[in-house]
Amino acid sequence: MAIEPESRSQGSDLSADPDTPVGADLPAGETAGSDADLYQHARALHQALSRLRQVYEFRDRERICCYDVSVTQCRALEVVMDHEPLSMGGLAQRLLLDKSTVSRVVGALERKGYLEREAHPQDARSYQLSATPSGKELRACIDADLLAGERAILEDLSFRERRAVIDAVLRLSGRAESIHQSDQRSGHRSHHHSDQPTGTCAPPSSN
Repeated sequence: MAIEPESRSQGSDLSADPDTPVGADLPAGETAGSDADLYQHARALHQALSRLRQVYEFRDRERICCYDVSVTQCRALEVVMDHEPLSMGGLAQRLLLDKSTVSRVVGALERKGYLEREAHPQDARSYQLSATPSGKELRACIDADLLAGERAILEDLSFRERRAVIDAVLRLSGRAESIHQSDQRSGHRSHHHSDQPTGTCAPPSSN
């Protein structure tokens, strides 16, 4: 079924400023709620994301692995194409993986003819990664398959609802990445982890 956007008078264009906060048009005076509210919302978010991640991981394994690449290899190819030429270190940073793992992933993609590496023009010790014509063709095929699934998810939502979902996911992923990078710089596993033994933590009081 074709998806036709609602008129501009009903919702903003998807090309609108991505930095515009979701919920910026909430009624004046509305607050984020108490610490207890935040705890319950965090729990609900965790459960929702866990369920979504489980569904997507199963879907990606079922669809992507049919193309002779793993999910991680597919993601690496996607990142390289979006940012090429890209160094090994840059790829590792964007995939949130250690360099040894990324090296194995890149090696596999090279052997399959989907990626190639060249010496960095400013640093003879480094390499730049780029996709081969076969790699670009592979990504186009996988994208078409996966985007058909995303279209099916969104088609029953209004234009305004679709925009709100996309904005919310972008904000969540950006916030999560920012926290992860902060933790990496500080050397902490996570500044949200408690030092208390398992079983001694309690949700914040509603008082």
